Amino acid sequence: MRSSLAKLFSRGQKPRKRFDRNRNSGRRSISDISNWRQEPVGEHEEHLVIRYGSIANDEITTYPIIARVGRPGQHKFPVEVLCDNEEQRKTLQRQLGFYLNELPADRGILSLEDIWDYQRYHCGTSANIYGKCHWGYRAVEGDIEAPEQSTGND
Repeated sequence: MRSSLAKLFSRGQKPRKRFDRNRNSGRRSISDISNWRQEPVGEHEEHLVIRYGSIANDEITTYPIIARVGRPGQHKFPVEVLCDNEEQRKTLQRQLGFYLNELPADRGILSLEDIWDYQRYHCGTSANIYGKCHWGYRAVEGDIEAPEQSTGND
């Protein structure tokens, strides 16, 4: 998997121009340009979790889970939002927009499966430590949920 990730995410690719929401047809809604939609994600299915909190003295696994992102299907990622706090929701929307839309477009990643693979990879990078949202991966094997994989602070 590493060799295919290295090939996909190499810095040698020319970045694509960012999508301009205001071009020609006026302002579009987030659902028109997004690779994700709100819907329930099974807690016992393979998914990504997004936790909210600033790195201080606590471990990432103590932060509350604010969203679950399921494997892509029907041309979008299912996202279950688990928070009510307005600040957390805004931060989550920015994270989803960046990691599921902007970053893949800039790197020329077109397949939802490739975006999924990148997000799994991102869970273990040092970049995942910074900011208020932290991604983790949960794989399910049979009826037993594998532990969450994150930045190694667990």
